[in-house]
Amino acid sequence: MPKPGYYYLLEVRVPREFEEAASNFLLESGSSGIKIDQNHKGCVVSGYFDKTDLTPVLKKTEKYLGSLSSLFPQRFKFSLAHNLQRTQDWSEKWRKSFKPVLFGKEMAVVPSWEKRKFRQRLVIKIFPQMAFGIGTHPTTQMCLWALSRLVRSGCSVLDLGTGSGILAIAAVKLGCDKVTAIDKDPEIEENAKKNFRLNKVEEKIDLKIVELTKIRGSERFDLAVANLTGREIFGVFRTLKSRVKPNGRLIISGWTKEDSPELLRFLKVNKVKVNQKLEKKGWVTFICKS
Repeated sequence: MPKPGYYYLLEVRVPREFEEAASNFLLESGSSGIKIDQNHKGCVVSGYFDKTDLTPVLKKTEKYLGSLSSLFPQRFKFSLAHNLQRTQDWSEKWRKSFKPVLFGKEMAVVPSWEKRKFRQRLVIKIFPQMAFGIGTHPTTQMCLWALSRLVRSGCSVLDLGTGSGILAIAAVKLGCDKVTAIDKDPEIEENAKKNFRLNKVEEKIDLKIVELTKIRGSERFDLAVANLTGREIFGVFRTLKSRVKPNGRLIISGWTKEDSPELLRFLKVNKVKVNQKLEKKGWVTFICKS
C-alpha cells in the first residue's frame, strides 16, 4: 500500500477513439476508478491505485499500449505518467467535476446535485459513478439521438448493456411504456437503480442482471439498443435479433469508424438492413430494421 493518506494516480494519454480500450484495461488492472479528460489532442484516462508497488501495473500498461501502437502505427500515439497523491476523497472530487452534458436543444444529462433548470429540454439526472456511463462518450450520445427519433408513445424498448441506465431512462422520458434493461455486470445494479429513482422512472424499467442469452420467455420489443464494446455484439446478436418485433428497429453502437466495415459485413450476413449510419469523433452507430 502507499503510505497512509496517499494513492497512486496513473495517467494514460491516448487518441479519443482508444478511450474505452484504455479505460477497460486500467479497470482490469485493478484501478478502483476511472476519470476521463478530453481535449482537441485526444484524451487522458486516469486510474487510481492503492497497490503496494505500482511497477507491475506500469510495465503491463506500457506493454499493452505498445502493442496498440504496433497495430495502429499511424493512429495510435500514447504517453504514460504516474505520481503519488494525497487522498482527498478523490471519488467525491471526481463526481463534482462532472458538468451537465447538453445534446442540441433537446436533452441534458445532469448530475443529481445540479440546481440549474434546463427548460425546454428532456432532463436525465445521473449520480455519477466511476466506470459507468455519464453521457460524455460519443456512442452514448448517438444512441440518445437515435432514441429521440425512434421512440414512440407506448412502445417497448430493450436496453442491452444498460450500465448507469441513461438510455433506459431516456426511453421512458421520451414516451416508452416499458423498458427491459439488461446488464451482465452485477456492479452496475446499485447505481442504475439509484438513477432510475432519481428520474422517477423505476416503475417502468425492469432491470435484469443476467446474460441476454439466459433470459427465458419469448417477449419481443419494438426497439432494441445495444451499446456494447466492439465484438461483444457477435455473441448475443442472434438472441438480440429474435427479441425485436418484425419491422422493429435496432440501434447498434460501440464501434470505431475504422472497424465498422467488419460489423457491416456481419449485419449483411445476418440479413439486417442498415437504415442509417451515425458518426461522431471516430465512433459509429447503426440504426437497423429487423
